[in-house]
Amino acid sequence: MSLAAASIDLEAVPPGGGGDMTADIVDWDGLNDAANPVNWSSYKTWAHINTVAILGLSV
Repeated sequence: MSLAAASIDLEAVPPGGGGDMTADIVDWDGLNDAANPVNWSSYKTWAHINTVAILGLSV
């Protein structure tokens, strides 16, 4: 993943924020990023859903 506003001078931002709030936006590395859940295969999607469901039901 990449930082959307990576060119911000961190020394120029006062402590406690005060800068542009869009500096904290993190996005995917393009449309075909394998880490983006939209691009996962059906098997991987259902494996994650079933894992969360089983863990949720076992508590």
